[in-house]
Amino acid sequence: MEARVLTRPATEEDLELFSSLRGRRHPEGTFIGDGDKVVRRMLRTTRVERILCTPEWVEKLPIPAGIDVRVAPLTRLISIVGFRLHQGLMA
Repeated sequence: MEARVLTRPATEEDLELFSSLRGRRHPEGTFIGDGDKVVRRMLRTTRVERILCTPEWVEKLPIPAGIDVRVAPLTRLISIVGFRLHQGLMA
């Protein structure tokens, strides 16, 4: 039996972490990726700390245990980034 992924609604603090794809510096070694292909590759090959996505992505992704998953509606994700996200998925 496969374990369910635990999710929490994204808080303002969570959204702030992902709100600066353009022009903001992140701590050394931090990478933020978006979209299906990039996030799936990140899940296979790197250490992912957090995923921010629409609720629909939770069932579609092979999310390993221990990753912090935050969910928000697509309209909210678009508003924090400043441009339309590819698919409502970031890690």
